[in-house]
Amino acid sequence: MKVPSVFRMAGMAVAALGVLGMACGGGPPSEVAAPGVEKPVPAAPAPVQPADPVVGDIVPAGAGSVAVLSTDRFGSAGRLFNPPRGREYYAAEVKGCSGRNERGLTFSPGYFLLEMADKTVADPTLGIKRPELRTGEVPAGGCLSGWVTFTIAEAAEPAFVVYDGSERLKWRIPPPATKPS
Repeated sequence: MKVPSVFRMAGMAVAALGVLGMACGGGPPSEVAAPGVEKPVPAAPAPVQPADPVVGDIVPAGAGSVAVLSTDRFGSAGRLFNPPRGREYYAAEVKGCSGRNERGLTFSPGYFLLEMADKTVADPTLGIKRPELRTGEVPAGGCLSGWVTFTIAEAAEPAFVVYDGSERLKWRIPPPATKPS
């Protein structure tokens, strides 16, 4: 019986692959990579939310994070930008970062409030402290940062910086350091 040449060639190809498979260890490859190609780096562990965040802490939010890096209380921003009588400026330096695959995430000064010790709140005002945080879309895996400025009564005692964006987060403001006498 004569076997057609197409079947004969297919049989030889299967036999050759079997021989090559046995010569290479007989089992499936444990890892396939071209020379010079690095293995993917495992994702870093997600940051753990502090129990009682204070200014300086980074807090996880969604796949990214939000941080209040520092605060500054000041009475004047130059001759043309003084606060109204009996009031002064208070600013929070903030940073919002998105996860590697997050898209369409916005970050804005309007997401922040300043809560006083007496539970009153101040909304953000004009961006007096520079560089100011400008509303914008956070690039995937990237960050936006800047200062958010508030106008408060001179006697006010700021207690918390509050983020009210994708979730509500609060950073406790430590009391001002006292100067030794």
